[in-house]
Amino acid sequence: MLFLALAAPQVSAQMDGHPRRPDQDILSYGVSVDLSDPEDGPGITTVVEVRAAAPITELVLDYLGPPIQAVTDARRRGLKHRRENGLLVIALPEPLAVDATTSVVVTAKGWPGRGLIRQDNRHGEPVVFTDAWPSDTRWWMPCEDHPSDKALFVCGLILPKGWRGIANGARDAAQDLTDGRRIVRWKTRGEIYTAVMVFAAGPFTVVKDDWDDVPLEWWLYGADAEAGARDFAVHGDVLDWIQETIGPYPWAKYAVVQIPTKYGGMENASNTFLAEGAVDGKGGALGTLVHEAAHQWWGDAVTVSDWTELWLSEGFATYFTALWFEVSADDPMSGAAELRRRMKASRAAVLASEAVESRSVVATTPAAEPLDMAALLDANAYQKGSWVLHMLRRRLGDEAFFAGLRVYYAAHAGGNATTGDLRAALEEASGERLAPFFRQWLERPGWVKWHGRVRVDGDDLVIDWTQPRSARGQEEPWTFDLVVEGLPGPGNGLIDGPLRRTTLPCEDARGSVRLVGWGDVTALRLDPDVDLLGAFTLEGLELASF
Repeated sequence: MLFLALAAPQVSAQMDGHPRRPDQDILSYGVSVDLSDPEDGPGITTVVEVRAAAPITELVLDYLGPPIQAVTDARRRGLKHRRENGLLVIALPEPLAVDATTSVVVTAKGWPGRGLIRQDNRHGEPVVFTDAWPSDTRWWMPCEDHPSDKALFVCGLILPKGWRGIANGARDAAQDLTDGRRIVRWKTRGEIYTAVMVFAAGPFTVVKDDWDDVPLEWWLYGADAEAGARDFAVHGDVLDWIQETIGPYPWAKYAVVQIPTKYGGMENASNTFLAEGAVDGKGGALGTLVHEAAHQWWGDAVTVSDWTELWLSEGFATYFTALWFEVSADDPMSGAAELRRRMKASRAAVLASEAVESRSVVATTPAAEPLDMAALLDANAYQKGSWVLHMLRRRLGDEAFFAGLRVYYAAHAGGNATTGDLRAALEEASGERLAPFFRQWLERPGWVKWHGRVRVDGDDLVIDWTQPRSARGQEEPWTFDLVVEGLPGPGNGLIDGPLRRTTLPCEDARGSVRLVGWGDVTALRLDPDVDLLGAFTLEGLELASF
């Protein structure tokens, strides 16, 4: 997911994060949405298939949606049910034994308060769409609204004359009715989680292409179809690169749907939703398009086991966006420079973030307290998460780093993963022990802070350095290697002699190093390759930015 201009979203905070209900496993959702008369409330019928992981007598689903008309079993026998505290509790006709399955059918009608939206687009045409992240699916269909309970999804849409409708997966059926209405049905071939179960409907123009036998579809407003086709043409190259780097594309199609979403982009499985204003015909949304395409692997195929590890989705998509600009440059040198530029900007966002200074990347919340879901969408999940991957890449080298990501993806595609799973895959590929790195960068707040005092001692340069304590204090010094580059010369940015370069191992609160023969250095550059997440200050010598 990407916010407009990477700004904080203009959405109300949501409190959520209930643990998955371990006694029930949702296998599939079959949803039928009747939009025949959009002025009237839609009719929504949801069939929920569940497997008992332990003996159960009730099915408990998240639901805040419109009034329920009926709850039945698959044989249309009425079932007792009640709504309480955002839940729909359904009494099963008989107890369900371990591994036994059953289905319930819930019929409702009306527009919910959120999650399912009817809105005019920027050209004054009505569109209907879902905006489900992080836990708004429960506003329009009963579900287990948690990322760890993935399920198959079938979505049928009954559409007014002239409308088209799209949902996750491949189109499974279509039928034109005599009165001009149309029925379409879409079906996933793999399990997905509820926040990325979506549909959109309206008078769309569909531009079709294909890539590696995968249909590509651009669902655009008619007035924007030509511009959108130009903007979206890059996808074949992007998908090629990610597939070659990580593993097979996981879905039956890839579509980008232009809608008035509150997000800049949303990575619904096989169906990216893109903010309508991002379509400009000039490629202005390229970064967002790459970010959401990367999510098809990271977030959709490999899904976080819990919201507290959101960085495994957003950090990956953010870093792969930066990587795309590196690998797609005209030559390696300009690509490396572009990656440095982007990582500098990302580092600046981290250093300006109160959230990063006060909270760890892997969020921790007392079990009795709900998560503030909106607060998780911060520089920890995006920029610092991206930086963790960048530092791992530099530490392990490209061969081991990308091999580890391929191991991680192959092991968890179609399921869920944890930070521990990622560490295990990278350790397997590299042979390194990475637990200290993961603890330091993911389980403690903040970033490296380093201050050096420089003095010339004959032909040598002496640097006395400290790791300053922040106002919050630091429990222990950070452990890292700092690359230092020296610029010899008369000053004023003029180089007179070869650049000097060394690496300072830093693992204590303070230290001192003598750089023999560096006495002619007039400026230092710290972390010249932009490989370390930190804030660096210097006195006694110019801190160069060349």
